[in-house]
Order: sequence, then C-alpha cells, then structure tokens
Amino acid sequence: MSRAKLTYQDDNGRIVAITLHSEDKNLLVVGTYWPAGGSPEALNKRRDMDLQISNILDSNSSCTPLIMGDMNATFFESD
Repeated sequence: MSRAKLTYQDDNGRIVAITLHSEDKNLLVVGTYWPAGGSPEALNKRRDMDLQISNILDSNSSCTPLIMGDMNATFFESD
C-alpha cells in the first residue's frame, strides 16, 4: 500500500500537491511554478494560484504543509 497520494494537479502544470502519510504525522507537499513578471496577467495568475493553494491547505488541514518550487520572485515592476 502506498503512503503517498496525488492530492491536486492543475491543468497548467503550475501546482502539484501530494500527501505523505505516516503513523503519527501527515505531510502535504505543494510544488509550484509561479509566473514571472509584474504584468496584469502574471499578477492575476499569481492571485489565482494563491487562492488555489489556500483551498488545498484548507482541504488538508490535518497535514503539515510544505510549499516549495520556483517562485519567480520579482522585486520591481520592470522585472
């Protein structure tokens, strides 16, 4: 029996979540690939991803979350 389960995968390949179950703890691993830049389109995609990750965390509240991935951090509007 597998102790790993695919919990969520979006259609764009930007968010994948798995749960890992052990006897005393459950771990939720969320892998992300965020859009780069500060364009309105990128910011809207980031907002949508924020909401989806919040929903994933809420739906798996018994798990300890680990969010990781390529955040494509931008510091300036011109990035």
